[in-house]
Amino acid sequence: MLKFLLKILISYKTLFLLFFSADISLCLGDNFKFKKIEIIGEQRLSESFIKKFIPNLKEGFISNQQINNLTKKLYMTGFFSNVELNINENILLITVKELPIINVISFSGNDFLTDDQLDSIVSILPREIFNKETLNLAIERIRSEYQNSGRYLAEVNVKKIDLYDGRIDLNFEIQEGMPLVVKNINFVGNEIFSDS
Repeated sequence: MLKFLLKILISYKTLFLLFFSADISLCLGDNFKFKKIEIIGEQRLSESFIKKFIPNLKEGFISNQQINNLTKKLYMTGFFSNVELNINENILLITVKELPIINVISFSGNDFLTDDQLDSIVSILPREIFNKETLNLAIERIRSEYQNSGRYLAEVNVKKIDLYDGRIDLNFEIQEGMPLVVKNINFVGNEIFSDS
């Protein structure tokens, strides 16, 4: 029985040492050395703008945590649709894809609401950075405005036209539909009060 307990104790110690040494090796291997920083994919934004988000890195080392934090910071600027950081041959490569800028906003299929009314409802302006959340909110506001006027079947789609130099045109394609009208109101189960 004592030998059995000693075997279990030794196996637990061995497992503990394996996990402990694995943690140490991960900590040591967590830092990456680089000599140079290269930025790829910037068009409108300057390299200096992107580099100002890079933390003060000591002696050309960067950790996984710093890479994750830098990636998050660049996404949070709202200027990029994609950000990738890699270390390749002692070079820290920052690859970005900038979100396009809205060139023109137009509307088609709208008779009930004018373009000026829709412009104020949408509240997206030319030269703003394209943002999917803002676009979805604009679509919901247009639908809501049509529903308030009784056009519950109105449909709104957006056609995105890619232009050169990182710009896009947005066309809101609207199918207004007919207003829904209540013709009859029926009551079921009323015994004390009449329908009238």
